[in-house]
Amino acid sequence: MAAKSNNLVREGTPMMEQGVEEQHLRVKVPLNQDVHITPEVLCAGSGVMDVDRLNFNAMTLKSVDVNGHQNHPVGISVKLPDNGLVGTTHRETYISDHQTSTGKPARMQHAIAGNGMTFHPPTLKLNHEKSDISVADARSERWPGVTADHVGEHMNYAGVHSMEHESGDIAHLVPVSVTEEVSNAPLPHFFAANKTNSKFLRGAYVGSKPKIVQHNGVDKMVVSDEDMKSAAGALKEHLTPQSPLSKGFHVHATALDDHPVACGAHAMVAMTLTRTPTEVKEASGQALTTFRAPDGSAESAKLHSDVFGKGK
Repeated sequence: MAAKSNNLVREGTPMMEQGVEEQHLRVKVPLNQDVHITPEVLCAGSGVMDVDRLNFNAMTLKSVDVNGHQNHPVGISVKLPDNGLVGTTHRETYISDHQTSTGKPARMQHAIAGNGMTFHPPTLKLNHEKSDISVADARSERWPGVTADHVGEHMNYAGVHSMEHESGDIAHLVPVSVTEEVSNAPLPHFFAANKTNSKFLRGAYVGSKPKIVQHNGVDKMVVSDEDMKSAAGALKEHLTPQSPLSKGFHVHATALDDHPVACGAHAMVAMTLTRTPTEVKEASGQALTTFRAPDGSAESAKLHSDVFGKGK
């Protein structure tokens, strides 16, 4: 499967950990907008291959320089894509006579900057529960560039042909060998990696045990709906990072008064993220070695008979 590089390669070997203790960011944020700091940026800047190795302790907003709106207050906040504002024991509140007279609420931010204002650099703690590093490394080594979204959804798994009998029975056809047609589909790789693993789905797909049928000229094993759901669920779980920063974070700059914001006005935010380098372990995880499948024409009666042992 195609790997995505973040330039962390030395002599052809991916580097799981480079020992970076601080990552410094300079973020240009248009006023009343935000900038998304992606997990790829965080990993590249921290010298790690997987977001679960970031192991950040805290982020500090070192300074904020306002351009094009200097004489007016600007608030800076840091948000996680799914969980709102990053929690902190430090919060700044902007209050003005205009807000009081118009009945508008006070504006609370992680930091507030502007000409003539004393800047208080806040530190936001990121002491989240630590991730399982061995699983992260297995994901980096075995599934580079692959996410849970690539697996697909029930009846529409990537690289898998799903069938439903009129009785309601469901079966899934998985190529016995990973062909070029399904080379970017995770589940065929997953089944191929476990073809000798007797613990994988009770060993039901080891050796000559699975039923094999031909579909579009390709030998495919018949996988029950229950087993496919189990396999897809396990793979998705394995491919889903545990880190709360798995989707990165957003830096938002807000003009805190009603003064019009000029075109191009922005804040330059200097941030430092501190981290504890992680130890390098041997990757592990059950052979979690451990695009939509073409629908084609209507399934033939013979294929239904081969798969379900009965007609349509």
